[in-house]
Amino acid sequence: MQERIQIIVYFKTPKVLKRVKKMGNITYYHKKRKYAIVYINKEKAENIVRSLGELRDVKRVEYSKLDFEDALSGTLETKTQKEHDKTTQEILSEIDEESPESRE
Repeated sequence: MQERIQIIVYFKTPKVLKRVKKMGNITYYHKKRKYAIVYINKEKAENIVRSLGELRDVKRVEYSKLDFEDALSGTLETKTQKEHDKTTQEILSEIDEESPESRE
């Protein structure tokens, strides 16, 4: 299975989405705010981002910060639900520990 990454393409006109569709899978686009979320193959990411940035109606292309801190390094920064629950519980326990001390 190929690894894929998410990029955000900001455009001037929605007509450019036809050309963007040829380079990756468009999962979401917003015509009024003029951006699209596109998934592309990680191996070809640099070339695709460069070619998308050169298109006339594209303002800019960014790697998504939602899933990856550094898209090309291969280090995933996603949290599973269990990890998220653990950190939430740790924060709540710290608040519980601090609150009796602050009351006294």
